[in-house]
Amino acid sequence: MDSLRTTKFGNGFVKDDVLSYLTELNSKIESLESKLRSADIPIPEECKFGSEVGVLRTTKIGGGFVKEDVLTYLDALNSKISILESEIKKIDDNSAPAYKWITGD
Repeated sequence: MDSLRTTKFGNGFVKDDVLSYLTELNSKIESLESKLRSADIPIPEECKFGSEVGVLRTTKIGGGFVKEDVLTYLDALNSKISILESEIKKIDDNSAPAYKWITGD
């Protein structure tokens, strides 16, 4: 998603945009965790379910989510993605030499 629209009064983000983006990020996290599980690598503690930060409060006017809450939550999800991607990169980096040795590439 390129951007999140703000509510009519600019005090929050539109719920549909936020929920769509959160679904996208959570799908990515789920995919990365699945890749780690398939390699028998434990999920880092800071990435386990329930380690999200807070809840998303709704704005009093405009019916969106409070900007600060959304940005904090997105930061937490992006941090998880970054950690998981670095774990997967370690797997890929460690398996590349073995692959080259086996295949002769």
